[in-house]
Order: sequence, then structure tokens, then C-alpha cells
Amino acid sequence: MNKTEDSIKKTNELLEELAKLTGLGELTLEENDQCQLLFGKKIVLTIALDTKSDLIYLKTDVATLPATGAGTMLRFFMKENYLGNQTRGACFALDEENDSIILYRVLELERMNPKAFAQRVGELIEFAEKYRNQVEESELSGDRYSLGNESFSQLFGNQEPTDQHWKEL
Repeated sequence: MNKTEDSIKKTNELLEELAKLTGLGELTLEENDQCQLLFGKKIVLTIALDTKSDLIYLKTDVATLPATGAGTMLRFFMKENYLGNQTRGACFALDEENDSIILYRVLELERMNPKAFAQRVGELIEFAEKYRNQVEESELSGDRYSLGNESFSQLFGNQEPTDQHWKEL
């Protein structure tokens, strides 16, 4: 068995154990070395193996950027992203192709055992739900963007935020 086949086998074993622990049914990597899982009705988790580096990527969308005024949303997620303190090491990133914010985590395959893998997946889902709910329940996803007790529009009208506006805040 070559390195790639061994990596795929080990990842599929982790997925199999995850399926047993969560009752998700059979889980295996597809031909593209990815697997997608649906949690609830909103969280789609992609598990992808990079066979060259033996890294497993866990990723899910947490927010869609608004058509205008995305600066406040980006600022919020960058603040939450600081050193992974709010997400136990997971990170937020901008998916420009889909105009969305993703939450992701990178795992070293050789350091993963079934329990640790299931824990990391569970944490990512937990944080994805938290941040999706926070966006849906806040003004971050609407026409008005929350900035503490005041919205951007209250401070500057309906204009697009600029670097000068952020300095003024």
C-alpha cells in the first residue's frame, strides 16, 4: 500500500468511527478525497483530505456576505478569529468565490485518533451553529450593521463604510 492509499484508509477509519459515535450511517471519502455531512438543516460540513500533506480540512460556511456594507461583518469575524481564542483553534476565512465566511480547522492525520477526530468535528459544528445563529439573530446580515449600541447607518447614513469611517469609530 502506498502513502496515498494509507492516508485514505486511515481517514476512512476515522470517518467510520465518527459514524458509529454519531449514528450518521456509513461515511467514507469520495473519489475527490472529500466527504460532506449535513447537521440539522443548515450546517454542511466538508471533510477533505490532502493526500500530499496528510492534512484533513474541516470546513463549513457560517455566513453569506451582504451585498453592501460587508465591512462590519468581516470586522466581527476577524475579531472572533484572533488567535483562535473564541473557537478552540478553528479559524474564519473569506471564501471569495462564494461570497461567504467559512469556519475551518486543519488536522494532522498522523495525530488523529477516533476520539480526537470526533471531538474536533463536534467543536467545529458547535461553533458553526453558534456563529450562524449569531449572524441570523443580529444586524450583521441585514441592511443595518451592529456596532455596539449604534449602527453604522445611524453614524454615517446609508453610505458604504470606508477606512476613514473605521478611524472615526
